[in-house]
Amino acid sequence: MISRLGQWSIEYIYWRLIPYFLKKYFDLETVKIGNFLSAGEVGRNPGEITKTQLRNILGNVDTILEVGANDGRDTLELSLMFPDAIIHAIECDVRLIGLFYQRMNRFQNVSLHTFAAWNSNGFKKFYSSSGTSFGSSSLLEPKMIRDVEPGITFDSRMPVVTATLSELIESLDLDVIDLVWMDVQGAEFTILQDLLPYLKRIRSIYLEVEQHEMYQGEALYSEILEYFHANGFSVARELSNGSQIVNALFIQNIE
Repeated sequence: MISRLGQWSIEYIYWRLIPYFLKKYFDLETVKIGNFLSAGEVGRNPGEITKTQLRNILGNVDTILEVGANDGRDTLELSLMFPDAIIHAIECDVRLIGLFYQRMNRFQNVSLHTFAAWNSNGFKKFYSSSGTSFGSSSLLEPKMIRDVEPGITFDSRMPVVTATLSELIESLDLDVIDLVWMDVQGAEFTILQDLLPYLKRIRSIYLEVEQHEMYQGEALYSEILEYFHANGFSVARELSNGSQIVNALFIQNIE
């Protein structure tokens, strides 16, 4: 049986010391990442767009929709690079949501929506990744990724709430979205189909797309490229980390 002093010590560590050190850690991280961005993001993976390049291409940004926010690392960088923008971040993984809040709770311009973006409202099984990556989880069943990235495991499937971006856009009354930042591990095309009636409101979309079927039934980059060309968007920046993934920024053509 825990003594009263022991109970007090546990509560003090849990409610005072841990939050204190977490705040210190994320305060230092914010400064470090701010310096990294200011220094031109030297050392950034060449297969990814830098936030500096993004700002140079897009200019002023008022509204960002981040789909697949993970633990908030990109959210933090976007918030620092576009301090005047309102960011609506979407993440469904309960393992990451607490970390996201710890990282982003000092930023008043960020709102987190805890659901998985899909083409319908309801519930769906979520293939939860672990091992060498917590960021490879997907609503689609893992396929080639099991062989390509053997260190990533998918040992659990948990039900998550799904909702459509179209309804979120309506509920937030977003007439213009300057940037959709999307990292959803194979679910891109399903989400883009839902967004089709709202594309005229969207200035740009940045997303990661596979060139091989890493997840069962996902659309590959050639199909995504065709979708954007058919709906009035052009490639502003296209980057690759090799033969598997393409990161591309699409800009709406101005008529």
